Amino acid sequence: MGVLDFTELHMETEFLWNEISIGDSVMLDADLYESNTFKLHKYQAYEVVAKLHCMAPEPSRLIVEIGRASCRERV
Repeated sequence: MGVLDFTELHMETEFLWNEISIGDSVMLDADLYESNTFKLHKYQAYEVVAKLHCMAPEPSRLIVEIGRASCRERV
């Protein structure tokens, strides 16, 4: 990946991050696993309940509500 590709990807990521608001519904294109543990299903809507914007190298995260039991998962 060249420098321009990385810059473009970073700009697109920042734009997307800014477009997502608390209360929005988001969906994943693929199932999410963390440390070989299944976390979230693809193509299922999740409500954003918080956003954590971190500085590199830590990834920024969305906190989403899953199910009716008000469980919350960081992604």
